Amino acid sequence: MERRANNSLKPIPHRYLTQVGYDSYVAGWLIQALGRTEKFMKFLSQSEARHFAENWLPAWSGNNPELLASFYSDDALYLDPGVPKGIAGKPALLVYFTKLLSHNPEWVWSQIEGIPLEGGFLNKWLAKIPVGTKIIEVVGVCFVQLDSAGKIRRNEVYFDRSELLAEIATQRAP
Repeated sequence: MERRANNSLKPIPHRYLTQVGYDSYVAGWLIQALGRTEKFMKFLSQSEARHFAENWLPAWSGNNPELLASFYSDDALYLDPGVPKGIAGKPALLVYFTKLLSHNPEWVWSQIEGIPLEGGFLNKWLAKIPVGTKIIEVVGVCFVQLDSAGKIRRNEVYFDRSELLAEIATQRAP
C-alpha cells in the first residue's frame, strides 16, 4: 500500500483485489490509519488452537511453574475457581503457579476442543487429577486470549470442582 504526497493512503483498484486480498487490504489500511496493531485481534483457527494447546497444556504438569509462566504476558490476567477475582501480572502468577503446581505435580491436562474466539480461543479441556489412589477426571473450559507476541494475556478457567473437593476432603479425613 502506497502513501500519497499528502500522506494519505493510495487505494488499490478493486479489480486487483480478491475477497481475501480486499479483507487484508482493509485490515492493513485500518492498522496504518490508526497507527497501532494491538487493538486488532486475530481469531485462532481450530488447528492453531490445537497447536498452541499441545505446547501449553503440558506445562501444567511436572511442577515447573517457570515454564508455565513463560506462556503468559507480563501483564496477564488469570482466574480460576480458586481465585475468582483473578491474579494480574506475571510475578503474582508465578507465586500462584508455584503453589498450585507443587500440590498437583502429577496432574495431566489435554485439549478436547479449541473453539475460535476473538484474540484466541475457547479451550475445552480434560484434566486427570490424582487424589490419593484415585484419578479424578474433570472437564472444563477456559478463555485464552493472546497478545501480539503470542503470549497469554487473559486466561479465565471455569469448571465444576465439587467432585474434586469432595475427594480431597475424603482423603484428608482422619
